[in-house]
Amino acid sequence: MKKYVCVIIVLLALLSCSEDNGIDVDIGKNTEKNYEWTDYFVPFDQEIYDVRSMFTGYEHKVVTTCWRRKTDMSTEHGVHLFHKASGTMEYVDSLDYAIKISPSLRKIHLDNKTLWINDSIVICYDRYGKLSADFEWFTSDIVNKHKSSKDKKDKDGNLWLATQSGVKMYDGKKIEVFCPQLSFREIAIDNNGTVYANSFPLDWWGGEKGMLFKYDNHNWDTVATCANSFDWVSCMDFDKDNNLWIGVMSRSTVGIEYGGGMFKIDNSGTITHYHIYNSQLKSNSVVNIFIDDSDNKWITAYGGGAVNCFSNTGVWTFYEQYIIYDPDFDPVTLQYEFVDSDSEKAIWVTNQYEGLSKIELKNK
Repeated sequence: MKKYVCVIIVLLALLSCSEDNGIDVDIGKNTEKNYEWTDYFVPFDQEIYDVRSMFTGYEHKVVTTCWRRKTDMSTEHGVHLFHKASGTMEYVDSLDYAIKISPSLRKIHLDNKTLWINDSIVICYDRYGKLSADFEWFTSDIVNKHKSSKDKKDKDGNLWLATQSGVKMYDGKKIEVFCPQLSFREIAIDNNGTVYANSFPLDWWGGEKGMLFKYDNHNWDTVATCANSFDWVSCMDFDKDNNLWIGVMSRSTVGIEYGGGMFKIDNSGTITHYHIYNSQLKSNSVVNIFIDDSDNKWITAYGGGAVNCFSNTGVWTFYEQYIIYDPDFDPVTLQYEFVDSDSEKAIWVTNQYEGLSKIELKNK
């Protein structure tokens, strides 16, 4: 087993937001109503969910992993299977649930993790501590290498894992560990096979900043460092031209005015910054970015009240829920978390309070 220290070659600071031109941040509506929004699972009055990952790659199921606080204030991590045909959600609490998702999944053990994997998906049960609550579930799409997730598979079949003790690569026989002094959240792979990983600042009160690294099969380089000690790169995706799009959040506070917004880093290293003061982005707390086959950027965020879509022609469109189930709930505070699409090009969204939703475009 090898251990590597990250080599810092390129350092680009991710600028913090400033009030450039006072763009209004009120709720934007998709006035054409060229979409249908359907809510399938509404735990608002029963439980509070914090969705950790989502997989939409199966024809009949959507797989989500969640942390949830139940009505008795106890907490648990688990996997939820949404069955499209019946419109029902199934909670799976067994370590041997893989057969319910796909019979092709095979189980492997790596360090303190149990993984179920096939050619489409990796599901990870991470027992990271000794306490009974020290575990998490994650699911990763390994077909779409460009959109970041907990685990990815490269063109040579190596499995890459973002862990709390470095980035790990498993070639089917042995594990190599990179940057073990850092905690990582997600992996993405660009068109050239370069691996990207985002570090998560654990000691942010002590000044640690989130960073973005890349590995070209020889060296680890630093792509970017967040401007503030509270900030970290929350998500990554690559467009057709291999430009990198990232979101930046704050570990201190989430909301419309907090976090770094969205950045585009092109092939020359030029950074374009989108935030609530210089664009129509509804919230700076960008949680997730999904780039579709037409190069449109779908963006979810904490706050702002809408799912953002930034088209390949530079036009902003906003998609909102028709019904908010709690009449006293301010829609501007909606916590949209993950966004992705399925084989029918429907857009799936998770919301911390309103559950799982589907956006069907009428002119797709």
